[in-house]
Amino acid sequence: MQQQSFLLTPGFWTSAHGVLNWIFLILDVVLLCLFFYAFKEILPFRFPVKVGKRQQNIPTSPQVAVFRERWQIALNRFDPNSPEAMRLAIFEADMLADAVLKEYGIEGENLTDRLSKLTPEALSCLNRLWNAHRFRNELAGSMDRETSPEEAKEALDTYEAFLKEVKILL
Repeated sequence: MQQQSFLLTPGFWTSAHGVLNWIFLILDVVLLCLFFYAFKEILPFRFPVKVGKRQQNIPTSPQVAVFRERWQIALNRFDPNSPEAMRLAIFEADMLADAVLKEYGIEGENLTDRLSKLTPEALSCLNRLWNAHRFRNELAGSMDRETSPEEAKEALDTYEAFLKEVKILL
């Protein structure tokens, strides 16, 4: 009976409430610290390309000039009257897209690996880029595959849209 009446006294619940307040306060601080630690650890894995309103700052890496030059080479190779020239232009554009993603720090052994790490939220032309890359793989896998100038131009337009989105091209 004495035990039961002790649990019903206000002093017991006041002291229990005070102890629980301290326990939860300490638990909150520990969880907040763990949150910030996890946030700090995940930062290196974020994708550096910004989506949305185009900003005025353009990457200043010396590599950007090289990328622009490589893009001009791919465009200059494109000849709608030559299937081989169209094929080479698409191969060059695909290799350029891979090099750009590598420069931005997207990990992977090849373009397929790098594209699989991206989301449409990070890169709005991602689905089109996947289609262009698949088209390039079809061309590489079958040398006798006929390529129409429209298909080749659409693939090159996709690579150009990608390069504009990541601010390699203006």
